Amino acid sequence: MRRNRFVATRLTSAEASDLWSRSDQASAFTRPDYLEQLVDEVEWWGADRSGEVVAAWPLVRAVAGGEIGPPPFCYYVGPMFARSLSEDKYLRYWTSYTNSLSVLADTLARTHARFRFSLPVGLVDVRPLEWWNFDHPGQPHFDVAPRFTARIDLSEFPDDAALYESFARDRRRHVKRWTQTPTTMVEHVPTQRVIELHDGALRRSGAAIHPDRHTALRRILRLVENGAGVTVGVVPPGATEIEAAIVLLHGPDESNNVLCVASDAWREEGLTAWVVWQGLLRARSLGKRWFDFNGANSPGRAADKHFYGARAEMYFNCSFGAK
Repeated sequence: MRRNRFVATRLTSAEASDLWSRSDQASAFTRPDYLEQLVDEVEWWGADRSGEVVAAWPLVRAVAGGEIGPPPFCYYVGPMFARSLSEDKYLRYWTSYTNSLSVLADTLARTHARFRFSLPVGLVDVRPLEWWNFDHPGQPHFDVAPRFTARIDLSEFPDDAALYESFARDRRRHVKRWTQTPTTMVEHVPTQRVIELHDGALRRSGAAIHPDRHTALRRILRLVENGAGVTVGVVPPGATEIEAAIVLLHGPDESNNVLCVASDAWREEGLTAWVVWQGLLRARSLGKRWFDFNGANSPGRAADKHFYGARAEMYFNCSFGAK
């Protein structure tokens, strides 16, 4: 019997799209035509198993010629694997998975001195990366850091009322208040207003406002406006402009909460909860199974997401040849 042979190969965008369409790890952030709009450069690599591409891995540069790594607001940009692997018996699956990831790691480590990436939610066997070059401790290696997002499985709820009841008491109170208060809901929130709300949130937290965040956000908003997702804004009674907004980027079976923010004047009034609720309703109306808050890695952010009934899910941020 001929043994499987694994080799790394460069992929075209069309080949990457084919793998993406038959991968359980596919997301909005690795969809090839989306990536081409989110970054300046995309370099696709694949693992070929005896003539069949069974894995694809995008290396991206937000700025042409810059460092390799996902831009702000983008998650899970890294390797993904063909669904056919998981349909094999476990030993065959594990062999194919580890060989695919190992041959890709070998090739990328030879061709690039440094790069960053992340793994999709649910892909938790990181041994091929941790073991890579383990017997040469003084040489470059892969750093693998566990991170957490927070997700709601919308399929668990038979209707909107059941989803609402899963919220913490104060979130239900906020949603109920704004349900009973006439607000103006706005689709297609102006980009500049989203950026203003984003900057206000960063100033509240004491974080620096970097131009690369604005660039990344503008690109995501342009992609969303072209049909890849939705923005929802809220003008509360008596206000003259949008005071809260949510930006959703849709993947194959999930809606990614890229940004959800309210202005200083209205944040304490529970308007953030209301706009999250609107985002959840949009995701349900599209038949999405998952609502992903895309990051909950501080006590405050994690608590807020769990107040909506979201559960912690692990993923990994990784790098090679870190300085």
